[in-house]
Amino acid sequence: MGVCIIIYALLSLSVLLYLVKKLLPFINKTAFLSLPIILGGSLWSIVIFGSLFINLSIIDQNVLVLANERGQSFFRLIDITRLWNANHGGLYAPISLKNQPTPYLEVPDRDVITNNGAQLTKINPAYMTRQISELAMQHNGVQFHITSLKPIRPENKPDDWERQNLIAFEQGTEERIELIKDPNGSIYRYMAPLFVKQACMKCHSKQGYKVGDIRGGISINIPATSLLASKTLQKKNFIFFHILLLIAGLSAMLIVYKLLAKKEHALQLSNVKAQLAYIDVLTNVYNRRGFNKRLLEEWHRAQRDLHPISLLMIDIDFFKLYNDTYGHQQGDKALKKVAKIISSSFHRPGDIVARYGGEEFCAILTTNLEGAKIIAKQLLRQVRDEHIIHEKSPIADHLTISIGVSCMLPDNNNSIKELIQHADKALYLAKGSGRNQLVSWSDDRLN
Repeated sequence: MGVCIIIYALLSLSVLLYLVKKLLPFINKTAFLSLPIILGGSLWSIVIFGSLFINLSIIDQNVLVLANERGQSFFRLIDITRLWNANHGGLYAPISLKNQPTPYLEVPDRDVITNNGAQLTKINPAYMTRQISELAMQHNGVQFHITSLKPIRPENKPDDWERQNLIAFEQGTEERIELIKDPNGSIYRYMAPLFVKQACMKCHSKQGYKVGDIRGGISINIPATSLLASKTLQKKNFIFFHILLLIAGLSAMLIVYKLLAKKEHALQLSNVKAQLAYIDVLTNVYNRRGFNKRLLEEWHRAQRDLHPISLLMIDIDFFKLYNDTYGHQQGDKALKKVAKIISSSFHRPGDIVARYGGEEFCAILTTNLEGAKIIAKQLLRQVRDEHIIHEKSPIADHLTISIGVSCMLPDNNNSIKELIQHADKALYLAKGSGRNQLVSWSDDRLN
């Protein structure tokens, strides 16, 4: 049976490894789902293995109980038969080669001759038990042995197993059952005590026994082949059933995991697509659509929290001339650099950078006008310091930017549209004033 357990464990491990292999393509994509599934699969395996262990133990116990009940049945039958014999003072049977007078029965009427000359000998309970044992051994392999710590007949001397049990019976043990494994044929050995009854006193009173004393016991050897075969079959069936349960449970988890992973992947893909709808592919900042969405959110937040919101409109000076001079591929590289410079200057959660269109960028800041102007001045300096060559620029030998700044405290008397218009007007003035500078607009006043 141990081999079956090992096979089951190996099969379980194989199934787990197979499922893990199947899960690997999904684990990196849905790591938060993988751990519960792996833990669930491990827990399910532990539950199944525990159930199998318990059921196999129950089968062992049930077969032992069945063997014990068989032993009890044989013992009771023998004990009742012995009592019947003792109550009748023994019985007579013809003397034959197999039925010789027993020298251990010391009674005056042990042997008699009938009127017709037949020679009979008395069969007492012990002699009868021995003869029944011989018949039982011939017909069904069951063997009885009556024994005692003080046997009258030497052949009834107990072996070591029987001696231990006889001592245990005297200490209160009621019965004993044990599986004895043997290459020639395993057996269940059952033994129970024999108590002295009134009918037994005629022969055993001289040994000092009293009614109710333990006279000895009867051990019964029951062939275990059929019981063990039945036990093995039950265990194989249970192992097979638990393997199916294990595979079914883990497969169900795998199916659920794949469905959840597929759903999660679709959701992630949808989110990515949604995000891409608001992201400028070239510069990796928000596009015009994303800008409008985030500006609306920040406007409402500023209105709710009663804090100002600022907007920077940023234009790369003479960028069409830059494209004509260096080509659109180089122009794209320049746009990326400028977008990176602008993005690196904004760190707060509400700060947003977007490509408004062409060479024009926007930045939303959750700060007042002075704070926005400080950031704008940094951007002017950082773009200059990057020194992106622009030989055809009328104002410098490198790329420059112009910035229009507007600031408002959102309320019912102003709007997002006005914030954008003011920043756009400020940018227009910055470009009209020679470019490479910032102009700010706040509270309807140019500064």
